[in-house]
Amino acid sequence: MEKFCLKTVDYQTNISKSFQSLRTQDDFCDVTLVGEDFRQVKSHKVVLSSCSEYFKKILLNNKSLSSPILCLDGLNEKFRKFFHNYFLYFNPKK
Repeated sequence: MEKFCLKTVDYQTNISKSFQSLRTQDDFCDVTLVGEDFRQVKSHKVVLSSCSEYFKKILLNNKSLSSPILCLDGLNEKFRKFFHNYFLYFNPKK
């Protein structure tokens, strides 16, 4: 049996660019954050759940919903966008 080793050059740089691209495009967004101002920010389940146990539990309890809307009481659009960008660029679990 042959063994293969796949190696990516500049993995860290490439993954950072990929996440930045995800942040600016709605193509693969699968969850919507909405606050008391009713404005919506699209996001990614995998990003929210990987960075927050709170979101992970909510999303796991609602697996049957393909594109859930999460209502975040008390948050406005500016904060939701910051919140979304924070999860894409930083991992608080580190």
